Amino acid sequence: MATRTEVETRIAAINDNGNNTAKEVRDVLTSLLDYTENTDNGAQLPLFDLWDQNPVEDPKGTASLWYSFRGIEKTTVNFTFRLLIREASVTSFQFQPDPKIIETLTPLFQQYHNTVMSFAVPVTDIEKKTWRVWTLFFRLVENTLRISLRPNPFTTNEIIRAGDEVFTSIQFHCPPFNFDEKK
Repeated sequence: MATRTEVETRIAAINDNGNNTAKEVRDVLTSLLDYTENTDNGAQLPLFDLWDQNPVEDPKGTASLWYSFRGIEKTTVNFTFRLLIREASVTSFQFQPDPKIIETLTPLFQQYHNTVMSFAVPVTDIEKKTWRVWTLFFRLVENTLRISLRPNPFTTNEIIRAGDEVFTSIQFHCPPFNFDEKK
């Protein structure tokens, strides 16, 4: 691999009004791509990718959850999911995902016991092919993923119907904030 000095020398050798061949320019561009400071020197981030093509069911049979959790361990998670609501007017669900998911997510929430994170998400009415914005609450409690939905407080007569769904992707991380710091 080329070093920065080698790449800079090769770039400087290209003459503005010179007779540079395509091969010479290609060689410089290739060495630029191989430039050693552009590599991670073998460092690997502790990535994870947890998903299942089959849904996890709420024990009461009120919803199904297809999911994918991807991220950097102990740092950040992208949660892509489809929550299919099977029973009208039910807005709170519990899921028992793969224990590896709970193990991976717990360090993110460890310092904030019973932390609830909220996100604005689209709730789609499949029958009417319309959607409306609701708030989704996400938390981990005793190895259980709990998801609740609440309507936007500025709307009226919003209800959940059987067949409604949430299909979206959310990103979260929990840095070690110092909430107890005195000013």
